[in-house]
Amino acid sequence: MRNGGFLFRKIELQDRENIETIRRKYQPMLSDYTFSLLYCWQEELKLSLYIEEEFFVIRGEDYYFFPIGEPNRVKEFIEGKYEYQKADADSDYVLLNQTICELQGSRFYVMKSCIDTIGARYRYKKDGAYYLCYKEPPVFQKEHTTAAIDKRMARFEEWLSNQEWKPKVITLCRSAISGYLPSDYSQYVEEQLLECLERIYSIKKKK
Repeated sequence: MRNGGFLFRKIELQDRENIETIRRKYQPMLSDYTFSLLYCWQEELKLSLYIEEEFFVIRGEDYYFFPIGEPNRVKEFIEGKYEYQKADADSDYVLLNQTICELQGSRFYVMKSCIDTIGARYRYKKDGAYYLCYKEPPVFQKEHTTAAIDKRMARFEEWLSNQEWKPKVITLCRSAISGYLPSDYSQYVEEQLLECLERIYSIKKKK
């Protein structure tokens, strides 16, 4: 499908490496740009792709995602060509990190009550198994540091150390491919978590 001189096409499996390379390099602060989401939702949302070496654009049925890639190329693509409109359906994603962490004020009463209810619901024992939910708000930022990871890991270790139970089996999973966990730090996070578990429990790692 050609639009404005750009040839948009179906998103293919072989596009994964190029899309993820560009996304990780230019770090858009939305999971919407991860290959897995784009590929899975392309039929439902009628998505199509235009991609270059350092730049890609996703087109919907009657709209575009903001282009990702080399800044001058992005500017060249959008400048003077498109009308911008507020997408009210997506406004629930626009919140300050501090606002999300604190949830202060009456407007967040329902949300805070739901979080507290979920936290309580997953802190019980049933048929000899324990169900807990560790709650710490996600941090959306372009730059990550090992120091910040260490602080969050220390809080998790303190919380886990104060629990009365001891697990029989520990299974770990990570979201490095989907983009929720920055791929550059996935190995570091995994190593720190394993060291944390070894300090608390006498465990044998099985890879």
